[in-house]
Amino acid sequence: MSEYHTQSIPVGELYQFTLTAKEDKERFPFMPISPERALAQTKNPAADSDDVGLLLVFYEDRCIGYRGFLPCRAKSGNQTYKVHAPTTFYIDPEYRGRKLFNGQTAASYLNSTIQQSGVDSIGTGISGHSIRYYRKDTRFRPLPPLKYLRIRIGRLTPFTTLVKKLFRTVSSKPLKVLQSLLSKFFQHTVDKLILLILKKRITPDGCGIIKNIDIVQVNEIKPLIDIQAESNASGRIGLHRNEEIINWMLNCPWIAEDSRYIEEYYFARERERFEYLAFQFETKSDHKSVGYAVYSICTESGYTTLKILDYRTVHAKYESVILWQAIRLAIAENANVIEGSFDFMEYIAAKPLLNRLTDICERTYMVWGKKGGVWDRHGYDIKLDYCDCDKPFT
Repeated sequence: MSEYHTQSIPVGELYQFTLTAKEDKERFPFMPISPERALAQTKNPAADSDDVGLLLVFYEDRCIGYRGFLPCRAKSGNQTYKVHAPTTFYIDPEYRGRKLFNGQTAASYLNSTIQQSGVDSIGTGISGHSIRYYRKDTRFRPLPPLKYLRIRIGRLTPFTTLVKKLFRTVSSKPLKVLQSLLSKFFQHTVDKLILLILKKRITPDGCGIIKNIDIVQVNEIKPLIDIQAESNASGRIGLHRNEEIINWMLNCPWIAEDSRYIEEYYFARERERFEYLAFQFETKSDHKSVGYAVYSICTESGYTTLKILDYRTVHAKYESVILWQAIRLAIAENANVIEGSFDFMEYIAAKPLLNRLTDICERTYMVWGKKGGVWDRHGYDIKLDYCDCDKPFT
């Protein structure tokens, strides 16, 4: 066997691979994927068992790096395609920058293998250093950045937010208890009064309709029956997440489990909390479903982010309720920021206070694929969305 080589692990074999790798510390000094994550990937409705789930690179029969993949669906009109979203990417620091692989670095060699496999891929969440690397490699094509919103909602509860900031690095149990008591005190006194005063200034226009709606928390979302026909006259291709894929995400919460492998799985992140919150919107009169929304809430090192993930309504008039529910959840959960689609900007712009609290951010995307492949046939004119790739899991 050559002193360097790659190995592809199909989605259907990911879980068994983790059990083998965990017992072979010599070949696998670090875990490329946790067992919970691997098991969840095998249940991905967008994946087939023979799809690429993990690509490993070895030097002298020792794993020195890997690239993970999330099989996804892309859709244009009524046509659906299989594409892959790269997730984790790691090269052992000892081998970074060393041209041991036919004059290539380990990262370049791994990317060459991806290109030769012929998969069409789209990735995001790329660091500043990685962006420079990818832009030098002409095999990767950058897309126009996606705009999204960050609402600094924590500024509406200044005393509770200050307590969180002061106790952010505290680990002792007595101080944690003190933090909890102080947070609850300010949340239900001074900050509550501030929110009562500001309520009208942060309530999106059109939310009067909420008095006719029940917002029901659910474990799984139901497809909408009377939804208006979606227009895709332009034929632009984009990643596609339907209710089946969303419910898979809700039912396979491997993210919270990854922290158990913090010493072994390289990309495990210790989070105090990670949770999905799903809601169905129903009319009070006849309990007819008029929409749904899925949010995630993540606390890491004391900083809490609430994200508006997947949502759908039978009519655009209900969309303001999705934003208002996010604001209510964020306040109740003492979130520092709300993240979501730029599509909510029209509601935010109408409220000067919300507008001042909102930053417009950009996210970089890179694509690669074979000549005559999915992206090439659509001229790389790709419609991007806040929930594309693996972002709902971060």
